[in-house]
Amino acid sequence: MEAERNKTNDLKKRSYQVRKKWSELSPNQKRRILADARFVYDSITSTTNQPMTNQEKRTLLQRVFKKIRSRGVWIPFREVGRVVSSRIRKWNRRMKARQIANTSAESDENKIATNE
Repeated sequence: MEAERNKTNDLKKRSYQVRKKWSELSPNQKRRILADARFVYDSITSTTNQPMTNQEKRTLLQRVFKKIRSRGVWIPFREVGRVVSSRIRKWNRRMKARQIANTSAESDENKIATNE
């Protein structure tokens, strides 16, 4: 009887928490989720030095979502995917810009070296 009551209370808590949206999370929760996403992004892209592919994005979202669930935060996968995907696009643009800047700097150095 006691176990049934606990089970019912647990279900009530979960059903309430599942309806959270990104905007309803605390700023600290948002920061942690995005920090986790950035850490996983860096670990994936450090091996290839290329922007993420769609398969790598799915892998990143799954890893981040597992961390979110392990902390007990109940938020729909779609909400996390929407926010993190927009950040991934931003991070990919920055990576491309850095690569372009690095290649142009290297070509400038090569031109200077050949002129001397």
